[in-house]
Amino acid sequence: MISFGHLWDIMEVDDSDNETEGQPPLMTSGEDSQSMEAIRSGVHLRKEGCGDFWDDFITICGNADAMSELLEVPREKITGWSGKIRELLDKVEKKDGEQQHVSNKSNVISTGDQPPETFGKNADVDMRPLPS
Repeated sequence: MISFGHLWDIMEVDDSDNETEGQPPLMTSGEDSQSMEAIRSGVHLRKEGCGDFWDDFITICGNADAMSELLEVPREKITGWSGKIRELLDKVEKKDGEQQHVSNKSNVISTGDQPPETFGKNADVDMRPLPS
């Protein structure tokens, strides 16, 4: 379980430490960041068919004034969260999809088994020699 305070710390990385080529600090690394782990935690928080945690969170953040008062966070910061979360969701989905594709590929092993040879009107007859 991840606390809101921990999520806040992850999302609000100091811009001067990690900013590269004008990108936000959370989007600069090719490797999984702590923020991506936070996103994955939210994605897997609910059972399938129970809605999406991040969609609900973004909806709640739509009332930035109320969230600002509740969390004692400046309103301006809250208004930027939905964009950050959506970008990270896309990044996590893409990365996890690529890993799943590679994982599935590596499990397929060719057996060398060929379909049976068939001829003419007896097409359902297996023409391979029987073992002796």
